[in-house]
Order: sequence, then structure tokens, then C-alpha cells
Amino acid sequence: MKNLVVSLLAVVVLVLSFQGAVQAQVGVGFKVPPLVLPNFFVSYMLDEHLMLEGAASLSVFGAASSISAGANAKLFFDAVEIADLSLKPFVGAGANLSLISVNVMGFGSTVMAIGVNGLAGMEYQIPDTSLNIFLELGVGISLQPVGFGIGGAIGARYDFDLE
Repeated sequence: MKNLVVSLLAVVVLVLSFQGAVQAQVGVGFKVPPLVLPNFFVSYMLDEHLMLEGAASLSVFGAASSISAGANAKLFFDAVEIADLSLKPFVGAGANLSLISVNVMGFGSTVMAIGVNGLAGMEYQIPDTSLNIFLELGVGISLQPVGFGIGGAIGARYDFDLE
């Protein structure tokens, strides 16, 4: 748990270090992938279309557990109207680092996984609030050890204006 908190603080410092002269927003939120504990993140909106996101997560599933840290860049497009909702589509890419431990019948091992991912999704800002909800789908490739995965998540983010 200590490593998760340290990782999250490091991500916050990294994202805030990108602050420049452009009017920007910092957000905090969470994503909930299927069968995994929530993934907490901070985001930094550089302008209307570009967001940087840093995340940390802790997962426990049966005899396996992992702690992960990652970063994504998301490119947002102009809003589209679907069923009277203004949705902002986005695409993105990123990288992640995970420590995965498996313990079966007293025998355990830990592996460091390094990967890259691509994602796409839709975001909805609740009117008259700073709260956004989103759905994203993605593909990931683990470079070490070699692997491939497909996943998705629903999530929410609260944005703070920086002025």
C-alpha cells in the first residue's frame, strides 16, 4: 500500500510539472476495469484537445497481485451529439510498468512487466459541473514478458481549473 501511495504522489508531481502558461485543468479520478480494483489517476489538460494522464493501481486476483503505474496522452475531438447528449470522443496511447506477484502453494515469483497501450473512448461532462464520466476501450502489448491484452473501463474525473 505504501508503494501505491508513493507511486500516486510521483504521478501527481510529474503531471503538475507540465504546467505552463496555457489555461489548464488538473483532474483527479478513477477507472474501473472488469475484474480489477479501481485505478486512480490524475490528469492535466494542456488545452482543449490534449490531456496527459498518470495512474497507479493495486490489483489482487486469486493467487496473483500487482502494483502498476502508467501514463497516457489523450487526444480529444470536437463533441458529437448522440441521443441529446454531447459526447467527446478521444484516442490515446501510453506506457505502463507493473510488478506482478504470483504465489501458488507456497511457491511464488515476481515479474516486472513493461508495456504500451492504445485506447479510444467517449466522455460526457455532466452539465453545470466539473464532473466527467467516460467509457474507454484499449489494447495493450507487454514488451517484457511478451503478451497481448484487450480491455476496457468506465470511470469518472473531477476537473479543477487552474488560474
